[in-house]
Amino acid sequence: MVSDDRTNTIRLWPPPGDFPEKVTGILSVLALVALILLQGKYFDFGVPTAVLGLFVAASCLLLIRKSLVFVPKTVGPLFFIFIGWVLVTSFFSKVPEESFSAAVLYVSSLSAFLVGYSLTVRNKEFARWWLTTLLAVGFIFVFGYFIADPPDLTSARKFVGPFFWHNQMAAFLMYLLPISAALIFLGKKKLLTAAITIFLLIAFLLTYSRAAWLSLLAATVPIFFLLKGGLLKNKRLLIGLGLSLLLLLTLLFKFSALGARAKSIVAEVSGTTRTTSGEVRVAAIRASFAMFAESPIFGVGPGAYGEAYRAYQEVPWIYAKNTHNHFLQVLSEMGLPGFVSFGLVFLAGTLFVLKKFKKILTILTRSEAVFFISLGTSLIAATLHNFLDVDWNWPSLAFVFWFNLGILLALIASEKDSIQFSLFFKSILGISLLGLFLASFALFIFERNIQAANEALSKKDYDTSQASIFLKPLSYAPFYNSYYLAQGRVLRLSGNLEESLISFSKASSLNRFGAEPIFEQGLVYEALGKTQEAQDKYYQAIRVNAYSEIKYYENLSELLLKENKQEAALVVFEAATAAFPYNESYQGFYYLYEFTGFNRDLANLYVSYATLLLGRKETSRALGITQDALLIDPKSEGAAKLLNLLKD
Repeated sequence: MVSDDRTNTIRLWPPPGDFPEKVTGILSVLALVALILLQGKYFDFGVPTAVLGLFVAASCLLLIRKSLVFVPKTVGPLFFIFIGWVLVTSFFSKVPEESFSAAVLYVSSLSAFLVGYSLTVRNKEFARWWLTTLLAVGFIFVFGYFIADPPDLTSARKFVGPFFWHNQMAAFLMYLLPISAALIFLGKKKLLTAAITIFLLIAFLLTYSRAAWLSLLAATVPIFFLLKGGLLKNKRLLIGLGLSLLLLLTLLFKFSALGARAKSIVAEVSGTTRTTSGEVRVAAIRASFAMFAESPIFGVGPGAYGEAYRAYQEVPWIYAKNTHNHFLQVLSEMGLPGFVSFGLVFLAGTLFVLKKFKKILTILTRSEAVFFISLGTSLIAATLHNFLDVDWNWPSLAFVFWFNLGILLALIASEKDSIQFSLFFKSILGISLLGLFLASFALFIFERNIQAANEALSKKDYDTSQASIFLKPLSYAPFYNSYYLAQGRVLRLSGNLEESLISFSKASSLNRFGAEPIFEQGLVYEALGKTQEAQDKYYQAIRVNAYSEIKYYENLSELLLKENKQEAALVVFEAATAAFPYNESYQGFYYLYEFTGFNRDLANLYVSYATLLLGRKETSRALGITQDALLIDPKSEGAAKLLNLLKD
């Protein structure tokens, strides 16, 4: 091993390198901080994706202007091929609005990869600086959220931090833990780094993310065997590993919630004992293969899985916004060519690392080798986790992964392993990056404005004129189905009913998986007094998205009852209770439905059903439905009054 570490200290400021590299390093940290802060506010990822695109496009443009962009010969061309297919399938997408955002995310991921690779291949000190900075920034976020909203060991309340879901918090911690362990190995501020590592390990356990637990464990085992000779000679590290294992076992056995969570992993194997989380994953996998079977070449379109799933959903309550397996997501969204080209990126990267691994002791200094191992561990864990989840849909996690992957490959790459663009290709890349910057800026404007318009329309004292102002920039996005949907609502609420039908029809044509434009057409026909047309649209909305919205059933049943079609209304109510039953799956997601008010609306539908049954003298059935209504929403006054009436 090369023994002369370039520096004995690790500095967080300033970033290493010349001026362009320092600026790019600062931009990278700012991007990370901005993405973590934004993802707590924007769950749909449109705005964070736009911010990621702006940062990495600016960084790449700065580097390419100084001829500092390099591409690994093995992985780079394959990555470009995959991105090319992303753009092709976006053109043929069944939901072009979602594909626009997804295309920006994938191109931004490639750009982040190029930035990480280019900065490190010129100066390996950047890897050490970035990883320690990542640990510092990550620790500040984790510690701050842990103190502000601590998890509960006794109630199994998960630690989510700045993320919406505990799985993604765990995924972020998988990048931090190996870095802190590396600092212990290097003897850098041992007490401080040991304390940080123990804290991060506790936070990681308290996410209760079983998939992340397994992924990090599976990633650590092969590294241990590869380096067992060196590890066995390092008493300090062995003691640290032993203490960490002891702490882990103590926490698992001391607190029943953690132990029960660990034991539940086995339960996911069987369909009879599988949890709601497991059922979601099984349903998502089935739907992804169904989408692939229907469109094996182009898929449903990048980013369109969540919209498409509504049309493929077969089980009540089990909605999956994503596949919980990123590789299957690529298969369902971009067909077989996308799946193969995406897989080849990982295969080429793996083969390159394995080829160089035997020479790692002569290529890298001791500290670089340790950081390389820690970086490799986190990337292996992240890749394994994406077989059970889709962290790469989160802009912050996608940025960290692809940026770190570029750094990993650059650490062991030589000059002959890299391509530096000629003037011609540099110009093409520069134009492409400028396109990414403009597309990201447009995405930011579109997403901010559509959200503001929908918010203006959702208020009780809605303001159509304000919503119209917000929608003006989206007239330049003719592929945005949400624009036409919002525009149609503005027209409907303004009394321009016939014109609104045109907008809703356009929205429906841009998302054949969505029932909302169809339902809105039903509202318009009902307002026009065309009850049969309204009924047809409500029925169509239910057929397209049977498990999505209560209001489809509610409006249809009310319209049927107005026309005294009780038998038809009963059929609709029965279909509604079958689509939205009170069962274990509902209980698993109850906290979400209570937060959104969904449980209240569903209980009201059940009460309407029970009231109709009571009027038909079907008391026993009415009683059962009313009791279910109270289970769905214990605060339902209508259900409580009806229950008292039935008991009397």
